[in-house]
Amino acid sequence: MQYRAFLFDNVHAPQGDFPVYAIGRDDTDLQSQIEAINEQLISTLPAGWTYEFTYPGAMTIYFLLDKDSLMTTFQAFAAQYVSDAVANQPPAFPILVNPPETPRNTGWTDPGGVKRKPTPSDKGSKAGSFSGAATLLSIVQQWQEIADKLKTSKDSQQRRLASELQYLVNQVMSQRMSITEAIAALDAFLG
Repeated sequence: MQYRAFLFDNVHAPQGDFPVYAIGRDDTDLQSQIEAINEQLISTLPAGWTYEFTYPGAMTIYFLLDKDSLMTTFQAFAAQYVSDAVANQPPAFPILVNPPETPRNTGWTDPGGVKRKPTPSDKGSKAGSFSGAATLLSIVQQWQEIADKLKTSKDSQQRRLASELQYLVNQVMSQRMSITEAIAALDAFLG
């Protein structure tokens, strides 16, 4: 549902409005999502200020879960998904896991806490390893941490290094550059 929040100050003078969005599994879940969002918005208001909400009506949408549709969604929100998978404590997006082995062969625990078995088509396949992905995420995470620390430095060389590291992290995460290319670029930058 898309609905509108109208903001009023402590004398009920209009201060603007904006759209608000909610998604639910069914009408009951949608209502509970809307209530949670509204409570969160209201909790940020100064004393005496209020919101009034208008609800034009819900619409039904369907999510295509084929590989291409999911990849488009993942790539659009790569920074949020990858940073969450790197931290994974606890995951904000429970669809992400960063295990030592692929869950395709070992199963997984869903967001509801239910242990799921691998699909029959995957049971017979040889278990793979995510060690390469884990190493990649570790390197990128370390670069991000270094960049974050150096961004506030008074030394211009350190700020330039922070900028270069951030650029390389973004390039790798958006799949415009491989980790090998990023390492070579960093080596050239430092050389």
